[in-house]
Amino acid sequence: MPGSWPSPRLASGYGSDESGDKQDDGEEMPYLEPDLVFIGELLEDIERSPPALEARLLLMQSYAGCGWHKAAKEEAHQVLAIDGSIEAAQIYLGDRCKASLRRDNGGENRKATAKPASTGTKSKVTGKDATELRHQRAQPPTWRPRLVEITSEAVSLQELEDGYVALMKNAQLLLGEMKLLEDLNVPHCEEQILDLAAMAEGQVSSVVRARRLQSLKTVAEAIVADSTDGFQNGLNTAVKDLDDVARWLREPKDTAEASGKDKSRSTSNDDQDEIREALVKRAKALKVFLPQPLQPLVDLAMMHAEHEFLNRKYVNDETMYLNPVSGIPRANFWTSEDGYAWDMEELVRAIRSGGGVMRNPLSKQMFTRVDVRAIVQHHLGNGLQALQLEQSKLKHGVRPQTINELDTLAKVFISDMTENGKPSRVAVEAWVSYLETLPSHEQEAIDKLKVPAKDSYTGMPFDRTIGEAVEDMQGNRVCLHKTGDFLAQAVRYLR
Repeated sequence: MPGSWPSPRLASGYGSDESGDKQDDGEEMPYLEPDLVFIGELLEDIERSPPALEARLLLMQSYAGCGWHKAAKEEAHQVLAIDGSIEAAQIYLGDRCKASLRRDNGGENRKATAKPASTGTKSKVTGKDATELRHQRAQPPTWRPRLVEITSEAVSLQELEDGYVALMKNAQLLLGEMKLLEDLNVPHCEEQILDLAAMAEGQVSSVVRARRLQSLKTVAEAIVADSTDGFQNGLNTAVKDLDDVARWLREPKDTAEASGKDKSRSTSNDDQDEIREALVKRAKALKVFLPQPLQPLVDLAMMHAEHEFLNRKYVNDETMYLNPVSGIPRANFWTSEDGYAWDMEELVRAIRSGGGVMRNPLSKQMFTRVDVRAIVQHHLGNGLQALQLEQSKLKHGVRPQTINELDTLAKVFISDMTENGKPSRVAVEAWVSYLETLPSHEQEAIDKLKVPAKDSYTGMPFDRTIGEAVEDMQGNRVCLHKTGDFLAQAVRYLR
């Protein structure tokens, strides 16, 4: 078992207690340049065949020789933990304690222990010690950092810095070895070389992801807790989780692009599709951990994720008030199944002005059942549910007899081919007379019930009340055949 090591590799002179007492700590010899290849081999040997006591001793000597005393002390403690009788480790730790005491006492101890140099006397050091001394004195003086007692926060920062430097040095070592493998035509080395080169330059985040995602269970618990303070708070928590996932997926590619890696690793449309697919999977998995009432919140979070950081393209680029879709705030944003993006304040106003008919104001098509449910459940569309109930009551308020009278009127309009339209005028007068006999709630249904219909010629959908259609025909604003077609559709709708 080795108990000592070559003194030229150690600048601090801790080969013996005598040398440690004689040497002034303020004038210690310089450190050697670290032999990273040798250190790497020792680390591999320790990992490959533990406890590797001899390799640990050599590693301690190497660390101390290049001035890495903190790492050397750690290795010395490791050696003593394996075998407490190793004298070399005991000597090193003892000398480090003495050096620390000398620094704490300042220059007084150095003046008291320093001996004047004598040119007329010969040195009593002979043999091996003399050879070691010559090697040490041949080195030029260099600056050495002073070790002082620091706070725990500073210790943590120092450990981070030391670990970062060690990581960069190890990356440099491995980079050299990978380049050798590349010269030997070993396949699939390019990516590893790029990663190691980035780490050797300190660009660790371009290779290693700096943070981990929260577990689904943790996120679900946070959503449930935040939802007690309001649905929007829970929604914000869900959106934040999806945003974290997207950033986590983009982080390596963005940093790789910034560090100059090849274009194949930069963000592209394919990457956007991959991120969206990952977010969809995350949203589906998150639903499992949420109670049934909060599960629709995840779908809304995915909708906002597509709008805010997936840059989804919608059918419309602007709202009904000609504002950009990208500027719609989260609290007002909503998308329908037909691919339109809406500012809910504008949409609710349009539906109210249309009597509560759930029709897309831009495409003129009826909203789907899922969209209608989403609109009335939105915090800005709660009042629309009352209009829906009112329209339902109006529809059921029209009696079958009135529907038959309306069917007769529609057939007259459609079949009237006369030049003066006399049959249609007579039929309208009879219809108006019949309306006067109806109860007030049924007259209200004729005047206010919005009937969804479609122009048979152009195919354009529209909404109109029966009363408006008859008045437009009487005022010659709409031809009688078009009015008859609408009334026929109204009969089918009421039946």
